[in-house]
Amino acid sequence: MFRPRSVVAALLVLAALLATGCGSSSKSSSSSNKTSTTGAAAIPEPPGGKKVASGAPVKVGFINTEGTQGIDNVAIRHTAEAGVKYVNEYLGGIAGRPLELIVCKEQNSPESGRQCANDVIRQGAVAIVMGSTGTSESSANVAVASKIPYLSDSASTAPELLTDGAYAPDGGPISLFGGMVDYAASKKYDKVALIGVDVPSVRQVVDGLAKGFFQKKNITLNPIYASQTAPDLTPAVTQATQGGNKAVIIIGNAPFCGATMKAIAAVGATNLDRVVIGPCVERDAIKASPPEVLKGSHLITWFAPDSDDSEAKLYRAVLAKYAPGVDGGGLNAQGFANVVSFARALAKVTGDVTPATIKAALDSATDIPLPVGGGNTFTCGAKLSTLFKSVCSGAYIVDEIKADGSLSFAGKGDASYVMKS
Repeated sequence: MFRPRSVVAALLVLAALLATGCGSSSKSSSSSNKTSTTGAAAIPEPPGGKKVASGAPVKVGFINTEGTQGIDNVAIRHTAEAGVKYVNEYLGGIAGRPLELIVCKEQNSPESGRQCANDVIRQGAVAIVMGSTGTSESSANVAVASKIPYLSDSASTAPELLTDGAYAPDGGPISLFGGMVDYAASKKYDKVALIGVDVPSVRQVVDGLAKGFFQKKNITLNPIYASQTAPDLTPAVTQATQGGNKAVIIIGNAPFCGATMKAIAAVGATNLDRVVIGPCVERDAIKASPPEVLKGSHLITWFAPDSDDSEAKLYRAVLAKYAPGVDGGGLNAQGFANVVSFARALAKVTGDVTPATIKAALDSATDIPLPVGGGNTFTCGAKLSTLFKSVCSGAYIVDEIKADGSLSFAGKGDASYVMKS
């Protein structure tokens, strides 16, 4: 059985790694993959034809960390603003009225997160759609207490995952773990090693959650922990090569990923399949990783901005028209995805647009195409899990990493089953 408090505490760890290490707009580290809009096709007309919004705007809060020491997620806001223009000029806005973002630039502190949520609500926001922040719990608490619907693609905290009135279209960290399990099962692996940062919270996420997920597919997960400041990770990698492990998962920030990749080359363990999360494809990690180890490794993520499916083509076309020159790669797609997920879920709303009508629409959202999601969908309203009430999907994307650190789409899936007790 899942225990809500321990599960959420575990998920916080992986989410923190993603929030602080994956965004390509971070000042301290950035993605090596920038989605190209060169040659992007024109924006296709949606089913039923193009609809232009008019009338009084529907105001929605947008909270995003910008302009702080070390973190500036401005590109996420830019993709969100491009999404708003698309929604208003092609999808008819919200109930025929223009969608307007009330932007609050959060300063990476719980106090700022609370203030942002209160500020946008005071300015008339009928919902909050998140950008990317490391203190989202404080904003979510305000929204939930104020009965303002709250939507976030990188949900990771208790109010974002377990609360009525909060919505996580892409499943957050649950999708990433589920994707790792499905990937290993697709390769018929029976044993998988995991090299993770040796701190109590990471041990909790691995021992208290990930092992159980892998057991659902009869796969043994063998964790190995190492200090984040260890000068040499060859002992950890050597251990991973023993005991019949067929693959190794790396959980850590960019320096830890790079050091682990170096150790894999030093030990000559490239026969082990490598499965990673976002920090391992940041620029600093790519620079530190030997090309022969990068080549053939796999990234588990939420978005597929560079694939050939219709959602990726739409995303690139929208950026080309409304945000040329913006880095829309990697998790920067999150801004666009959140805004368009919100609008698609509310497509049938008519009349007054209030927090209550928005909540009713989100609760009934079923099989909505996930923007930039490789063809995956989301379904909200606690239909997938009675514990993770806010989670709308277990969808994930698998990208193959090339020798130069670039990515190619390798598959997709939905691991909602891992949420079942």
